[in-house]
Amino acid sequence: MYYTYIDARKGVLKKPNFKNSMFQFIKDTRAEMVNVTWPSRKKTIFYTLAVVIISGVVAYYLGFLDMLFAKGIGYIITK
Repeated sequence: MYYTYIDARKGVLKKPNFKNSMFQFIKDTRAEMVNVTWPSRKKTIFYTLAVVIISGVVAYYLGFLDMLFAKGIGYIITK
């Protein structure tokens, strides 16, 4: 693993070799990437458009609320 461990024979803390840990991490990552189920092109485009549209709607909504609060605070301050 990538963590510090105790060598029972010597009774000391040992740190793993960074270089070996890095290569092991890369090997493990590549092995896991084989098991990934990637979405189709059609689904990817659909989800991307959904995120863009929902983000736009939320931005418009928050901007509208900000404008209302700014006008309300401005009205209260000037009165």
